Amino acid sequence: MSEGVPLGGQALHVLLDSELSNIAVIIRPGEVPGWFRSLQQLARPEKFAACRVVVCAHADNGMSYSIRSGINAARSSRNGFDAIAIALADQPFITAEMVRRLLSVLEQDPQLDYAASACDGVPMPPAVFRASMAPALMSLEGDAGARKLFAQPHWKGSFVEFIGEEQKRLIDVDDAQGLADAIEMFKSIF
Repeated sequence: MSEGVPLGGQALHVLLDSELSNIAVIIRPGEVPGWFRSLQQLARPEKFAACRVVVCAHADNGMSYSIRSGINAARSSRNGFDAIAIALADQPFITAEMVRRLLSVLEQDPQLDYAASACDGVPMPPAVFRASMAPALMSLEGDAGARKLFAQPHWKGSFVEFIGEEQKRLIDVDDAQGLADAIEMFKSIF
């Protein structure tokens, strides 16, 4: 984790260091977030070349719209895609190794449709989905994330249960308490 880099930049920095080949940063309409510009200035240009900003006009209608925007961006990429990773800007403590572990689980078992993080048995981002799941991901509605797909029996997946220090790294900073917890965690790790 880099001191002085905003939360969203921390999460993106990790994704840039993982084995993901194309990264779409889904944002709300308006100006590109400051955390994105900050990281763009700090990151090596060759790493940042794999990253592009995608404006989701309907982001306020829920996470499903952001997921759709990301899939549409992947579909329009020059090389297409084999899999989609969903990660959140407000998970600043995940590591590139955690993302690589998800990718590895999916790569090692061609029968799997997805590999997702889990904390005490509860699935959560980041998660990786094969391209074959794109239609199901595109069908999500409102603020529903991909979690509801995990319960559908026709999708086969694996949950990577992160424990100990890695479990703590799955913290989602989306409210004042989450921010307070993240500050304490930052102090304890670094």
